[in-house]
Order: sequence, then C-alpha cells, then structure tokens
Amino acid sequence: MKKNLKNIVSIGVLITILCVLIISVTTLSNANNLRTSQNENKTQINETTESTFNYVNSKTSLNKNVNFENNFGGSNNDQVYDVFKLNNYYIIGTSQSTNYYFNNVKQNSVFVLICDYLGNPIKNFTYECSSNITYITSKVFKNSILILINANGTKLLEYNLTENNFEVKYSNLNTANNLIVSNEPIVVYANSSQTLFTFVESNLTYTLPKKISSIVMACEYLNGTLVMFNFTNGFEIALLTTNNLTTIKSFENQTLNNINITNKNFVLDVTSGTQQKILLLDLAFNLQNELTINSSEKTKLMFLNNMHYLFYLNNNTLSLTLFCNHADKLLEVQIENNVKNYDILLLNNNFVVLSKKQDNSLSLQSVNIVGQTLSKTQIAINQNINIISATENNQSNIFIVGNFDSVNQIISNNYGKTDVFVCELKV
Repeated sequence: MKKNLKNIVSIGVLITILCVLIISVTTLSNANNLRTSQNENKTQINETTESTFNYVNSKTSLNKNVNFENNFGGSNNDQVYDVFKLNNYYIIGTSQSTNYYFNNVKQNSVFVLICDYLGNPIKNFTYECSSNITYITSKVFKNSILILINANGTKLLEYNLTENNFEVKYSNLNTANNLIVSNEPIVVYANSSQTLFTFVESNLTYTLPKKISSIVMACEYLNGTLVMFNFTNGFEIALLTTNNLTTIKSFENQTLNNINITNKNFVLDVTSGTQQKILLLDLAFNLQNELTINSSEKTKLMFLNNMHYLFYLNNNTLSLTLFCNHADKLLEVQIENNVKNYDILLLNNNFVVLSKKQDNSLSLQSVNIVGQTLSKTQIAINQNINIISATENNQSNIFIVGNFDSVNQIISNNYGKTDVFVCELKV
C-alpha cells in the first residue's frame, strides 16, 4: 500500500510539472556512441544584432484583423520548425541563405532568431554546417535549447540562453531518430530490429531488442524516464533507465495516437482494430473507463473545469466531443467544415480555434465550453503558407509563426524562395 501511495504521489508530481513531450520516431540505421572532442565543442557563432537589421518590414498588412506582421530570411530557403515563448520568442530553424538576415553566413546553418512580443527582431544567431541539414527536433532543457539535427551524422547542439552561444553537446556518425529530454538528454536511434537510447551526459547506451515505431510521450518520472511508445503489435507504458526498460502496462493490438494528463487521469486516444477509443487510466495506470468515438485523425485532448474535450478531424470536418471522468459522452458538435489542419488554444476559459481551410483561407474563431461559436474571422491567404506555431501573447491575442513563399493578405513582403513570418491576429 505504501509503495502504491509513493507511486501515486510521484505521478502527481509529474502531473504538476506537466513535463509532457510528444515525440515521433522513424526508421534508422544502427548507432554507436561517439563523444565529441574538446576542439569540436568550440564553435564559431555568427551573430546579427538589432542595429544591423536593415531589412525590417514596416508591418504594412491592410487586413484589419492583423495587428502587426513581419518576416525574416534571405534569397534562398529559410525554414522555421519550432518556437519557444520564454522571456522573448525564440524561433528555431534552418537556412540556406547567405544574405539579408543571414549576411554573416557562408553555408547551410541552424538559426536561433530572437523576437520580442511585438515581432521585432532582437538578435539572430547561426551555427554553420558544411553539409545539408535535416532538422529533427528541439527541446528546452535547463537554461538551454537543445537542437537535434542530422548533417553528415547526428549533432546535438546546445544553445545557451544566457551566453547566447552554441556548443556541440553530442555527435555520432549515424543518423538519429529523435530526442527525449528527461533528467538528462537521451538521443534515440532505431532500426528494423532494435532501438538504442543514448544517455548524453552519462555516456551510456541502453539497447532495446525491438523496434519502437513511435514514442508518443516521455518525461522524467521516479528514478528514470516514463515513456509511452508504439511497436509492431501494440503500445507500452514503461520506465526507462540507463540499464533497463521496465514495462508498466502493455496494450496489445492497439495504437496510441495521443495522450493528455490531468490531476486524476492519464487520458489515452487509441485505435483498436476498426474502432477508436478513449481510455481513462488512474494515476497507477489502471484502466478505469473507456469510450468509443468516431474514427478520426489529428486529435487534440484538453481538460477544463473537470471535463475532457476531444477535438478531431473527420472527413475534413472539425468536431468537438465533451466527456467526463466516467467516460460518458455529454456533447458532440461540429465546429468547422473544409478544414485541412487546425490548432486549439485556451484563452479566458474559451477555446480559440485556428483552422487552415481547404480554400487556403485562415479561420480564427472563439468557441465556448459547450461548442458555441462566439466570434469568427476568415482571412484569405495563399496556398503555400505553413503555420508552425500559434500561441497566446501577453495581450490575449494570437502570435503566429510560420513559413511562406509569396505575399498574401497577411504578409506584405518576402525576400526569397521561402521566408519566416510572424504576425499577431486579433481574437
């Protein structure tokens, strides 16, 4: 009983810090740990400061729903992949440009572009690579942003938020799949028969003799890392340490799609054969209730006022299902039609729904807790705009970051093949 209570308290701590990582893993070759040399860790930093940004736009969008807009880049391809809202916005991406915002760069680079909450550039830091870059993921860890790339092998870059510099924290001649951030960084490799977890600071590798197809969640837990992952015949909940992976629960012939953590439950969205279900587990991972739902894709689970909200796409229709801890369905309502993709934010006890439509317009609407639309705005954009991040800013509007390749009703200027844009939309 005491042991179970200890586990429940530990999970409660886990939930309090909400250290949930969504990680996906793809096929890869075998890997052997290789520590970087002292010389390799010393990197040349290319810095562009605010005083040398000569290409800042005048934020001339004529759309009344756009508070401001700005874009950044050079004459080649510049891609954004992740955005972190910290003391400023930290925009993480890769560039093939060597001019304009990247006029100090001579070859392919990883960049960290710092913007304030009004979209104004502060500094742009770049790390150059002599080969093409494949971006994998980035995570905030302690006082740094860890950036995992493949460029003639694996490189784990550490961008220090205080010193504003890069360091090669780990490298390997093989190609990595992904990155777990727990009590230390863990680089994940997988091939057809096994999965390798390389603990970067411990300089140890644990080999699991089966292929993990995707890791849906991983975070620090007890004396190790709690991982939830899919494999060929189902999914598992397990505890990973430097020398073992201990199964806590195993679910056969099911695929884990999505997960949410509340103060009482692990809420799992799974596919079982031809059915899609919601599984509610208690804090000791015991199945309490389940709910069969419509077959769907691109699901998002949220929790508000002790109720569970499932947003999902089905035949390009965005819908909302509301259910309680007893898995009773309380409400099902359609939110938006002809949707390609979407994101949901919680703002002032209402949901903000940002939808990319089939006709390449952008729909922004406020929806209350029973699925009623309170307000709605639709903005025409071009086909090739790609929204990477949408977050609430300090003025309770929506700060959007993405890529685009030509001007549209939101963005008034561009520099090259693909640029990065930021804008703020009124809710």
